[in-house]
Amino acid sequence: MIEEQKITDTFIGHQQELDIFNQWLASTDSAKPWILFFHDALSDPEKKGGVGKTWLLRRCAVAAHRQRPDIAIVMVDFFNATDRDGVTVAQRIVESLKLVYPAWTPSAFQESLAAYLESISQQEPYINATEVTDRGSLRIDANDLLAPLYDAFVRDLESLDRELADQHTHLLVLFDTYELIEQNPVIAVLNAAHAFPHTYNFTHIAAVIAGRNAPDWQHRNWEGREREVRCIPVHPFNFDEMVQFINNNGTFANVHSSLSTEKAQALYARTEGRPILVGLVTDMLNHRIMHLDELIATPSKDFERFLVTHINHIEEPLNWAILFMAHTYHRFNPALLDWILTHLTADKKFILDVDIQALAERLLELSFVRRASTGDNITLHDEMRRLVNTYNWSAQEIFPEQYRADISRIVVAYYEKELASPLNKPLQQIYTIEMIYHKLFVDINDGFTFAAQCFNEAIGFWQSAYARAIFQELQKFSATFSEEQRWRMLHGEASLLRREENNVRALEFYQRLEEQADEHFLAQRHANIQFEKGKCYQQISAFDQAISCFRDSYELEIQQQNYSRAAFILNTLGLISRKLGKMSEAEKYCSESMALNKQIKNRRNYANALNTMGNLYRLQGKMDEALQYITVALQIRRELYSKGLTSEVGIGQCLSSAGLVYLMMGDFTLAQQYAEAAFNVYERNKYLTGIAAIYNRFGQLDIGRMQLTQALEWFKRGYRASLGVSAEEEINSLNKQGRVFILLDQVEKALPFFEQAIRRSQEVEDVYQRLESLIDLAAAQHRLANKQAMRRNLELAEQAAKAFGYHDLSGVIEKMYGEECYRLHQYQLAFQHFALYCYHMAHFNSLEYEATIRYTIDKLLELSTDQIATVKEELETYWKTLELEDSVSSLLIKSLRRTDLLLDI
Repeated sequence: MIEEQKITDTFIGHQQELDIFNQWLASTDSAKPWILFFHDALSDPEKKGGVGKTWLLRRCAVAAHRQRPDIAIVMVDFFNATDRDGVTVAQRIVESLKLVYPAWTPSAFQESLAAYLESISQQEPYINATEVTDRGSLRIDANDLLAPLYDAFVRDLESLDRELADQHTHLLVLFDTYELIEQNPVIAVLNAAHAFPHTYNFTHIAAVIAGRNAPDWQHRNWEGREREVRCIPVHPFNFDEMVQFINNNGTFANVHSSLSTEKAQALYARTEGRPILVGLVTDMLNHRIMHLDELIATPSKDFERFLVTHINHIEEPLNWAILFMAHTYHRFNPALLDWILTHLTADKKFILDVDIQALAERLLELSFVRRASTGDNITLHDEMRRLVNTYNWSAQEIFPEQYRADISRIVVAYYEKELASPLNKPLQQIYTIEMIYHKLFVDINDGFTFAAQCFNEAIGFWQSAYARAIFQELQKFSATFSEEQRWRMLHGEASLLRREENNVRALEFYQRLEEQADEHFLAQRHANIQFEKGKCYQQISAFDQAISCFRDSYELEIQQQNYSRAAFILNTLGLISRKLGKMSEAEKYCSESMALNKQIKNRRNYANALNTMGNLYRLQGKMDEALQYITVALQIRRELYSKGLTSEVGIGQCLSSAGLVYLMMGDFTLAQQYAEAAFNVYERNKYLTGIAAIYNRFGQLDIGRMQLTQALEWFKRGYRASLGVSAEEEINSLNKQGRVFILLDQVEKALPFFEQAIRRSQEVEDVYQRLESLIDLAAAQHRLANKQAMRRNLELAEQAAKAFGYHDLSGVIEKMYGEECYRLHQYQLAFQHFALYCYHMAHFNSLEYEATIRYTIDKLLELSTDQIATVKEELETYWKTLELEDSVSSLLIKSLRRTDLLLDI
């Protein structure tokens, strides 16, 4: 437990904030915000920090324990690089809950955690982007390794949640120093598909966050979450609180008589009530370094510098230890202090016969030093670190950064010694992150090379939290980097943002890189930059831009004889063309990919292309060809798996593809068998994305059998399995639940599912699925006679479908418009819409095109003979204005002329 007595005794002020916290924690109102957010009230960035947020957070923890002895309290401080990782946060939550509820057994999480740690310790990094993006074919990336851990964590928490019958909070997580992760907070969540903080479906959770800045409601992490959060601005001490603090903590002689009202007012004007400065004033007076009159005689503009520089006058070696803490930054404990004092070659006169443990205890007597939340580390307040490094070191060094460079060399040696001993992977990463800072300080170029190597390995493992932590260390030295190093930083962050699934921001960074870097730098990396941009555009469904980037990258990869990457790009272009319904283009790309993979004897990627081609033939209605290609891909993948050259997940994907073929053929028996076989592979490999997809597939099969209640249960399971694992399957399951309610004629119940699917699609920038659900929502609104809402949503969908080139969705929209006009007997307008329906499906695929023609002719034949003659003539005239190829256009014309058989009678 936190040092309760010390916190209670020294805590001054912030009573209003503490009262808000106590009332919030005691409330059982299910509608209350589950997040409290403490932030600096001051707007000046130079004066933010040091207002007492950390002490307030710790006082909240003490108050929570007193109010609810059975509450599990977790302290997370993002100042520590260790704490900026979702796995670490999850471990802390489990450990704290276990202390309070010893009968609870989180066995699923513990087993999954052990498997996760074992996997990342054995895994080799991906060599290049071809392998990175070829997910599920060779090995599962770190994001997929986290998926079973997330699932196990949620299941264990849900089992505890069910046992807690009341509405009280049973888990309180307090996050400090949020400003260090505020740009990319999802690194502290187990899965980037969810925002920070995340409930993990545990209804008895509450979170308190302390950071310098209020939430940015425009940031993707906070967008639309205003109701989840209550923001509390934290002010510096008022005058009375400052006086109380000094009186309570001052040990200097005649404190009460010396601090007159007039002097106190002068002191308040200089400190502005900032607790960090008020505390330091008290320390200076307690150590008799300065006199009160000397302090208040200092002009306000010079006060901060004057006060902080006097830390150097605290008795040795205490003053040096403070400077060491300010420079070592991440980690400071008795072992490291002893190492520094033992190895420091500069002035050694003050380090003889030092009692290290006693020195550490004396440091804790200072107002700006505290114990860290974990381990035996002690921490300098982050704002005091900035002040000490700004004002104090320069007075001690003959040459700039002379002593600090020596200390950094010593600290690097300490970390190298620690890393040479057996350590688990997370601790290796933490030590590496902490060492990077000191390597950069000693030699900016060598440090950059080392950091870049570590960063690239982290990117290769898809370990985004680790990569982000490395990048944050690099950013601290950005002012000293060369131009090329700054360009490499831009490139690195863009690549990292893509892996964090922040594709729009990644593209902004690529644009900045292309605007700032010179031609030589860009020419060396142009193929990779275009590839990365293509992946970003693909993820946000901007397919035209994706195709352009991939084509550029392909040409360059061919020139550089990187045929493996080129073949992968061709397969990706085939997937995109298939998504757009450009089947002939898709077939061309897939054929070229197969040929190139065959030429370079890359059997793994050859199997990928075969499976893609099989799915393409399925969409074209060529079922025999589809099964042939998928079966060959399955055979190759089985051979590769038997030799340890691919993961079993790839086999599951082929089985799933074959099942889809049989589903389209209406053979539900074989479709079920292949889906079950795929499910077994996915379950064996803990591939949760695949498991969620198969649950949804089982739902589709039951819709085909019209077993709608059972289908609904499968989609619910698909939804639960997809949470934190696959946004695509999460949205798919929501959409399908809505469609089942439509089939059950329970239209009102369908609406929230479509609306939730739309919101989730917007969050993850999945344009296609957003438009699908928008169209379904409009159809439901039409059935409820809400014509205005229907029209508004259809217009939104129509504009977006046109902008992104989704001919299939544009066709569906035109069909809906046509049906409404047909119902109103506006036949001329109706068949213009039906013509556009045919036009779009002609651009999508031949199978759908033929079906739309049959539909249009059937609607025409429902009219009277006189109406058919008029409409047919107008339709034929309008159809010719759409300027389709003769071979395509003639199909409708021939079908229309068959109606002459009716008119001739």
